[in-house]
Amino acid sequence: MSLQKNNKIFDVVDSYFAMRKVSIVKDQQGYQRIQLNNKTLFQYGTLDQGWWPDGLLTPPSAEAMRYDMEVLKDMGFNMLRKHIKVEPWLYYYYADSLGILLWQDMVSGFETAKRSEQHVNWDAPHDWNRPHESAVQFEYELKTMIDQLKFFPSIVTWVIFNEGWGQYDTKRVVDWSMQYDKTRIINGVSGWTDRECGHMIDSHQYPGPGMEPAAQNPGRVVVLGEFGGLGLPVENHLWDPSMRNWGYRTYTNSPDLIKEYTKLMHNLYPLRYNGLSAAVYTQTTDVEGEVNGLLTYDRKVIKIDPELLRILHHPLYGTDTRDVKKIIADSEIDAQQLYISHDQPEDNWQTTRNANKFQKVNGPVSVLKEKPVYSLSHFTLNDLPEGIYLYILAYGDVKVYLNGSLVVDKKIIGKRHYEDINISEFVSLLRQGENTLAVECGPFEQNAVFDYGLFGY
Repeated sequence: MSLQKNNKIFDVVDSYFAMRKVSIVKDQQGYQRIQLNNKTLFQYGTLDQGWWPDGLLTPPSAEAMRYDMEVLKDMGFNMLRKHIKVEPWLYYYYADSLGILLWQDMVSGFETAKRSEQHVNWDAPHDWNRPHESAVQFEYELKTMIDQLKFFPSIVTWVIFNEGWGQYDTKRVVDWSMQYDKTRIINGVSGWTDRECGHMIDSHQYPGPGMEPAAQNPGRVVVLGEFGGLGLPVENHLWDPSMRNWGYRTYTNSPDLIKEYTKLMHNLYPLRYNGLSAAVYTQTTDVEGEVNGLLTYDRKVIKIDPELLRILHHPLYGTDTRDVKKIIADSEIDAQQLYISHDQPEDNWQTTRNANKFQKVNGPVSVLKEKPVYSLSHFTLNDLPEGIYLYILAYGDVKVYLNGSLVVDKKIIGKRHYEDINISEFVSLLRQGENTLAVECGPFEQNAVFDYGLFGY
């Protein structure tokens, strides 16, 4: 549209519109899947806090905002989760025009100084009893955010609460959001304190990956709202070299970071077959002392080659399906029997057929700090799977043996969620008939719970 007088143009304004549909459907395996324009699409993106070293929450330029999204697209991500921040409208225009999906967080209403009162722990039976005036203000700002941003089709999901920060009256607030905007998916609670409402069941697992079981959450989309967080401090690109510069796992060189990120992707791949529909890696850039970004805080160093990342991410977007079968049943939903011992078994115990020295118990098993645990499982296979992965809950250094061969040797810190470890590269160790899986963990670094299962696909 132009403003003219005497054939002279004084001003010009234009706009755009986009049509898109985001929906949830049940697939052939019975899992709830996210579709974009009636096509199932696994969503994989980064946690994006939108911080900057010079302006903090204020971006230095429009070009800078656009640059972050361009880099993510080049890395093979198709989504980002805008975390606890609302950006200028221009940001969302760039997301629309570049073609990247957004999960938009509501800003948490939460006072750190009153954490003990206002933060809802993961196992808390009740939400925070938020004062009426504060609740009215939160809901006014939630409605305002939706009203102001609803025109941007790149936003496909609203995230209402995060990790119990200021979480209150969850079901009512989430149900209202689902009714107010029926054109988008509502992630009512990202991480921690799920109240069985909203379209998604969302877990956070560092470094992970992991997921909540679809069978325990019928009718809801299973997503991994935060995982990864692999840190690499880059000299001369730190916010403050004297402070603690950290990741959920921190490395000192690029080869180690690349190796561990590759392992994360390898472990993430089979979860798609078991019902996972989206995942969010922490995070786009370093933020002050958090050095777990794929870019440094100043955006001058990209820590992993985008071409390699595109290759690693490509398998996530496949549309093939597999039937996942339990080879060894875990006890996350229904208690299963485990053979365990807290004493060092005899030599070559990893292949023994004699379980007499192991105690038969129902899982999951509580293990005291500084206690080791050893477990032995025997299973029979008639048909050999193409792939296998371990589903394990432990807190310490873990070694896993399949038919006597070491297949896992890593530290696992499992607080609430099981960790998934893809061991498909060892599938040739399986044989038709009798097989043995041995698991050794410990000593436990704190009082925790132990359990595991084995899946084939």
